[in-house]
Amino acid sequence: MELTLTRQAGTQVAVTCDGQPSHTFDLPPLPDEKKLLYSPDYPIAYGKTLYTALFPPETAAQRTLATTPERILLVTTDPDLDAIPWEYAYGPDGFLVLDCHFVRGLPAEQRVLLPALKDINLHIVAVPSNPLSHDVEPLDIDGEWMRLKDIIQEIPQSIVLERTRPPGIEQLRHLVAGNRHRVIHFMGHGGRDEQGGAILCFEQDNGDLAVITAREFVQRVRNHVFLVTLNACKSATPGETHFSNLAAALVRQKIPYALGMRFNIYDDDARAFSRQFYGDLARGTSVEEALLQARLTLARSKRPWVIGVPVLYTALAEPAAGFASHVGTPDIREHQPRVEAGVLPRAEGTFQGRIDELKVLGTALTGDSRPRIITIHGGGGQGKTALARFLGINSQEVTEPAELERQVLLRLASQRILIVLDNAETLVEAVEKKDAAAIQLAQFIQQLPGSSVSLLVTSRLPLGWSGEMSLELGGLLPEEGAALFRQSAPQRSEDIAGAQAQQLSQKLDGHPLGLLLLAKAFNESAIPLQAFISDYEAQLLKAENKYIDVDHRHRTLYACIDTSVRYLDTELRTLFSKLWIFHAPFLP
Repeated sequence: MELTLTRQAGTQVAVTCDGQPSHTFDLPPLPDEKKLLYSPDYPIAYGKTLYTALFPPETAAQRTLATTPERILLVTTDPDLDAIPWEYAYGPDGFLVLDCHFVRGLPAEQRVLLPALKDINLHIVAVPSNPLSHDVEPLDIDGEWMRLKDIIQEIPQSIVLERTRPPGIEQLRHLVAGNRHRVIHFMGHGGRDEQGGAILCFEQDNGDLAVITAREFVQRVRNHVFLVTLNACKSATPGETHFSNLAAALVRQKIPYALGMRFNIYDDDARAFSRQFYGDLARGTSVEEALLQARLTLARSKRPWVIGVPVLYTALAEPAAGFASHVGTPDIREHQPRVEAGVLPRAEGTFQGRIDELKVLGTALTGDSRPRIITIHGGGGQGKTALARFLGINSQEVTEPAELERQVLLRLASQRILIVLDNAETLVEAVEKKDAAAIQLAQFIQQLPGSSVSLLVTSRLPLGWSGEMSLELGGLLPEEGAALFRQSAPQRSEDIAGAQAQQLSQKLDGHPLGLLLLAKAFNESAIPLQAFISDYEAQLLKAENKYIDVDHRHRTLYACIDTSVRYLDTELRTLFSKLWIFHAPFLP
C-alpha cells in the first residue's frame, strides 16, 4: 500500500492511495513534546488524530487498509508533512506500525534499483563520535559503544562489528572503501547548519568538532553502504533529535535505507531495540521486518511514546531482502592501539568539562611533531619493568639494569609511542630528597623522549625538564560542575536545581573530586539540596579552624571529605576510621 500526501492551498492535504485520489484533510498540528513523553495517554490520543486524517471512513485509503497490507509506504512532498510523526497513527487495533511494515519513501521517479545482498553477511561499521566542543553536549560514548558491542557479541552469527577510530569522516571512508552494503551505525550528535542543511558531528584528529553535511557524508560512503542508523546517545533525559530529518536527507542522496531516532530514549529501551533489530538483521531478516520486530519489542516498554521513535526511510523502488545468514562467532574489530595501562578504574558516565584543555592535548599529541614532554599539573613510580613488558622485552631474562635500559631505548627508537607517567610528583619529591634510585630513574626517563616518543605526565607541579610543555588545570566552570554533580547523584537528579548546583560548584571553585564526593553523599541523603549545602558550609567553617596550616583549596576539599563521611552508614564510618597511611620508601 502506498500513500502520497501532497500539500494543497493553506492547510489542506490531498491523499493519493496506490495512484488513485482518496481524500483530503487539514494538516494536523505537531504534538506537544512534553505531553508525548510524559503523559501515558497522550501518544494514543494524538495517534488517533493521525489515523483519522490518513484513513477516514469510506475512502480509498481506508478500504485498502482493510485488506491488511503487509507494507505501507508513506510519501510526503512537503517539509511540514514530513515533520508530522505519522508513526504514532493509532487505529482500532492499536498502533499501526505494529501491524505492518511502515516506511517513508521518495516519489516514484526518484527511487533507485534494488541492490543484491546475496551471500553478503552483516557488517556493521560503528561511529561513536563525541567531539570536544562547547556547542554540543558531552556524551557517554564509551558506554554506548560497550552496549552495542555486548549486544553483537550475544548473536551466534558470522557478522562483523568494527569501530571507526578516530571517528572522523576520512577514517570512516577507509573502512568502507572497496566494500559494498555496509551498515553504518552512527552514535553522536546531528542537527542543521545555518542554511538549514542536515549535518552530522564527527571528530577531527585532535578531538575537535568536525561538522559534516549529509551531502558530504554520502559522497564519502555512497556505493558502499546499504543502511545508516542514526542513534542519539544521551540517555538520561528524553528529548527531540534531528535524526529523523537527517535520515530523510540521506535517503534523498540515494542511500538505500536510513533509520533515524526521533527522540533520545532511555538505556533499557535502546538496548532492547538494538538487540532485536540487529539480531534479526544478522539472521537474514529484511530491514523492514527487523524494524517491525524491534517495534514489537518496544511495545512492552512502560513508555508508550517509544513506539514511534524509530523512523525508517528508503530510496528503493522495492523492499530489499535481508543479508545472508551463517551460524558463527561475531568478529569485533576495535582498532584500539596497544595500551599497557595496568588496572585503572573506568570513569563513571559522561566526562564533564575540560574541553579546551583536551583540545590542546589532542592537537599536541596528534601532530607530526609532538612535544617531548607534556605535563598536566594542578593541585591536589612508573618503573622500567612495565615499560619493558609493553615493548616485548622479557625482564625475567634481561636482569641487568644497564642492559634493560639499553634494550628499552633501542626498541623505542623504532616505534611511535606515547608514555604516560601518572602522579609524577612522587618521583619529583623523591629526587628532591636525594633518593639515589629516584635520581637514576629520572635520568633514564629524560632520555626517552625523541622524534618517535613523547611523555604525557600528570603531576601537582611542572617537572622543569627540558622540552616540557605545561598545561595547568583549574576548576570546572559552574555549569560543568553542576553537570558533574547531577550526573554523580543519579537517584536524586530530579531534586537538583541547576542554579543551586552551580552555586555549589562555585563554592568549591569547580573542584571535580570535591563535587563528586558531595554528590555521592547527597545521593545517599534524604534532605533537600539547600539543606545539604548548608551542612557543607558548616563543615567548611569547621575546616578553617581544623586545618589551619593548609591552603584554602585543600581546606575546601577536606570539608568535602568530612561532609561525605558524615553521610556514610555506621558500619562504613567505623571501617573508615580504622584506615591508616603508611609512608613507604620510593621504589622505582
